[in-house]
Amino acid sequence: MIRKVAILMIIALLVFVGIHQFWPGLFYPELPFSSVKKEVVFELIKQSPDHLVTVAQEDDFSWYGAQFEQGRAIDLFLDVMKKNGWTLIDQDGAGYFFSQSNNKIVVTTQMWTGKIMLFKVPAAVSLITK
Repeated sequence: MIRKVAILMIIALLVFVGIHQFWPGLFYPELPFSSVKKEVVFELIKQSPDHLVTVAQEDDFSWYGAQFEQGRAIDLFLDVMKKNGWTLIDQDGAGYFFSQSNNKIVVTTQMWTGKIMLFKVPAAVSLITK
């Protein structure tokens, strides 16, 4: 009996590993945009752990992503905004309010996974991320 249970557990583990290897997007939550696959977004962010990266352009918005370990994603994002001449005015929940000259924008944030945060920025704002 123990042998059958052990064999079934090994088979289940192999199936799980196989699915994860060949269909990794199955385990990621849905994205708030549809123009890019989950696997691509995950790989882009994983390849640049210390940078804010552009992950999608959809409708009138650009989407950026960063790893979230201990608030690092927010710090990366605020640094990029500052380097691009934007001043943080206020924060309200997931919304960050910025100004630059006479322009004002709202950037919203969203936790995608436990370690990845996404930023929705108006497309008119061009950010140099590296």
